[in-house]
Amino acid sequence: MKTDKSTVFEIFEKHRRYVVPLFQRGYVWNREGQWEPLWDDLIDQTAELVRYRSQPGTRLHKHFLGALVLNLTLTPLSRVPVVDIIDGQQRLTTLQVLLAAIRDEAGAVLDDPYLKDRLQRLTLNTGQLVTPDERFKVWPTSSMQVHVANVMEAGSSSELEELYRRFHEFKYKKWRPPRPGVVEAYLYFSQMVRDYLDDDPEELPFDLVDLPVEQRAHDLIEALIQNIQLVTIELDAEDNAQVIFETLNARGEPLTPSDLVRNFVFLTATRDGRDVTRLYDELWRTYEEDPPKQPFWKEEERQGRLKRSRLDLFLFHYVTFLTGDELKIGHLYQAFRDWWESAERDVENELQSLLRFSKFYAVMLAPDSSTDFAISCRRLRVLDTATAYPLLLWAAGELGTDSSEFLEMLTDVESFLVRRIVCGHNAKAYNRLFLEALGKLRRAGVPTAAGLRAQLGSSAAESAVWPGDDEFRRHLVNDPLYRTVTPRRMQMILQALDHASRHRYSEDMSINSELTIEHVMPQHPSEDDWPLYLKDGENWLDARTERETATHRLGNLTLLTQPLNSSVSNGPYSLKRTEIANSLLALNSYFHQATDWNEAQVDARGEKLADLALRIWPGPRT
Repeated sequence: MKTDKSTVFEIFEKHRRYVVPLFQRGYVWNREGQWEPLWDDLIDQTAELVRYRSQPGTRLHKHFLGALVLNLTLTPLSRVPVVDIIDGQQRLTTLQVLLAAIRDEAGAVLDDPYLKDRLQRLTLNTGQLVTPDERFKVWPTSSMQVHVANVMEAGSSSELEELYRRFHEFKYKKWRPPRPGVVEAYLYFSQMVRDYLDDDPEELPFDLVDLPVEQRAHDLIEALIQNIQLVTIELDAEDNAQVIFETLNARGEPLTPSDLVRNFVFLTATRDGRDVTRLYDELWRTYEEDPPKQPFWKEEERQGRLKRSRLDLFLFHYVTFLTGDELKIGHLYQAFRDWWESAERDVENELQSLLRFSKFYAVMLAPDSSTDFAISCRRLRVLDTATAYPLLLWAAGELGTDSSEFLEMLTDVESFLVRRIVCGHNAKAYNRLFLEALGKLRRAGVPTAAGLRAQLGSSAAESAVWPGDDEFRRHLVNDPLYRTVTPRRMQMILQALDHASRHRYSEDMSINSELTIEHVMPQHPSEDDWPLYLKDGENWLDARTERETATHRLGNLTLLTQPLNSSVSNGPYSLKRTEIANSLLALNSYFHQATDWNEAQVDARGEKLADLALRIWPGPRT
């Protein structure tokens, strides 16, 4: 058995065919599980390559993609050499599809014969071939062969989509089956490459934004073929391929990033001759065993498409604010180690700092009070924009979570996010935006609300604009927010409006029942119970369209407990109003005076709620 590290270039530059044995499963990788993480890793590697060239002394880390187990087979001299893939066919197939997408998309944008020739040699065998299928570097099981051939030779995503258009036709009242996985993979990577080569690359890491398109393309290709590595295990005749395959795929429990950080820190403490038992008991045990029945730090939270333990997420945000760099959680341990080794570190001091900031994070993640700070933290969790946490962690450490300055900063972050969600702006550039704000505020010294407000309000770009009052009000009143905002966020907005509706003499009321969103005018009203409201000169069809939109506007939405929501159902407003008005929520006090309900009433209530929203989430100001 021969084991070695190989780059993507070293694997595919050979005149060779990697053949998937018939007994193996087909292609099963998908966008969420594998394609997106692979693309994210490739962009990170590209940024690191650029940073390595431009900043002397910067480290360049290769990215390890996994292992390949290959079985060399006897092949006649007249044929292209064949290697059976015992393990790793998903990786090899995906890498070939990714290379083909880059080849086709970069070739369409750039007039670079060298680039085209290099990619062509990595995706197809050339020269004298006995059979047509010998030109393919990776050859799957029989059911996928035609699709791999189509992908590798389509030449563009538009040609491939046209070839598979029949799979999306509606025929005999049924949708045709979805396109094969390798086809979807090619189309996904093609779109990602087009976005990457776009003239306005808003979503790219700092290091790539200002590069010319040609340089960006060359750096992407170099990062892929030279900086992404696999461990290749080539078997000899006496090796048992099945035993090796089963061993590599045994169901072991992988170490988490926090496991690796803990091991590194306490190994360092041991080497320094420190009292490791005392350090663990005083400064780390709480993450592992306290309390033993409900370990707070071991509970998993969703961040983006993945679930991670709270400890992993805290360390991710903590290292991000320490370094000021864009990180991927899969690279957390290496980033922590690089930061640690960049200066002299005292283990006890660093563990004390870690514990101090973890307490801030725990309070922000799971506040147990009804203070303004706790309410704002709960809203931030619903907004699910974790990219703001490194900035907020740093500010909490400098100011304390009970300071008015910190609370004002928290309110501004919340306002920025809520306004952008309501106005339909995307969240793609938030990581860069909050990291830039963190860097500038740290260079200025102590964090201030005015400084953060200036950073958040300084951009006119769609990816970073902080909507003003007029835009915010227009979307609040007119948009069908129930359809454009996720239910969880819409419920949070309504609960915030209810909280703001209470006056200072209101009871401090907590509701233990789960609240659900109710459409006052039902989503499917009967004509008898809910006749159309016609404005002057308005025809029936326009009124019908207006009703469908008005049904989902803010002014038509409220909160009720689940039993009450079910009981009011689709009946006429005269009955529905009585039940809603009996609700204890301040949000529903409006219905004491509203004797009828139609599109005009929806707009009127929407304006009232917009007045409250403007107070809760103030806009950019000086």
